[in-house]
Amino acid sequence: MKSRIMRRTVIALFGLGLLCLAAPAAAEGDAAAERRARWEQLSPEQQARLQERWKRFKQLPEAERKALLERHRRFKQLSEEERQRVRAAYSRFKRLGPGERKRIQENYGKFKRLSPKERHQFRRMIRRIQNMPPERRKNLLKKIRRWRNLPPDKRRELLRRLRQRRNGQ
Repeated sequence: MKSRIMRRTVIALFGLGLLCLAAPAAAEGDAAAERRARWEQLSPEQQARLQERWKRFKQLPEAERKALLERHRRFKQLSEEERQRVRAAYSRFKRLGPGERKRIQENYGKFKRLSPKERHQFRRMIRRIQNMPPERRKNLLKKIRRWRNLPPDKRRELLRRLRQRRNGQ
């Protein structure tokens, strides 16, 4: 499901801007002639890719098409620098293995389910970690990995001890 959403987002970000070229112009005029001219400048491979994306786009439910168009509109409103960052992040994401991409998508889903207050706290924590000196950040991440590798009963015991220590027991 999340993979499908990611694919649809990708279609919006990288194909939707040109998808209008794949649709036949309904009205004659300067805009239609301009679209036709841009379409004709594309290679046959580019035209085929756009036609396939257009076909997939048209098969989406109306609500999803509207959501993709809205994402595309917001993407187009970004500065060129911000768009480059989005493209670079997507490029890095695509180079990851399927397992790592799935983990990222799951974590993003968890983040989206957080309350606004929890999201704010999470972002603040991430900024603090990013601003740490490299050695200290490295040590913290090492401890986090060790924590994640602990069996659940060991984690519970450590948390119980920490609570006791905090409460002065």
